[in-house]
Amino acid sequence: MCASTKPTFQIVAVDPNAAQRHLRDLLSSLDKDFPYTPAIDDYCERAGTAESTTVIAKSGDKVVGAAFMEPLSDDTNEMVVIAVDANFQRCGIGSALAKTLEEITRRSGKSFLFSRAIGPSQKVADDIKGFQFLKKNSFYFVKEFPTLWEGYPCAFLFKPISSAPPTSSYDHR
Repeated sequence: MCASTKPTFQIVAVDPNAAQRHLRDLLSSLDKDFPYTPAIDDYCERAGTAESTTVIAKSGDKVVGAAFMEPLSDDTNEMVVIAVDANFQRCGIGSALAKTLEEITRRSGKSFLFSRAIGPSQKVADDIKGFQFLKKNSFYFVKEFPTLWEGYPCAFLFKPISSAPPTSSYDHR
């Protein structure tokens, strides 16, 4: 968990080979949160393609977060994975990674960012952290599919991406 002093970090895009390495290292370190090795293998293979986009968060020389997306359709990208080192969670790193993928989606002219997470009907609080994170980051919950993932309900979430550049303030008028 993040201490009262938030760590400094930077978000950088990485090439497909580095994407595979960084994702595997990070997801493998999240043993409690991400114990399913075949999924890690699948994500790393997909992150290594030219069509995917991977960004990492670095604090000093340490990779503390990673996210990757791939095209889902002509107007939608899918944020497939977003993960943050357990010692750096709740520090804003995940949100910064998501915002970076949103901006890349915006610049590509696409209208939506899609993601999946363990659905809200799962009663174990730790299991729905991803769902809660996406909702906190303005993703809209669309539907839960109780049998799509073996043993877990799968929630589909979308975020509309404005063609206007993001602003640092919101006019409440």
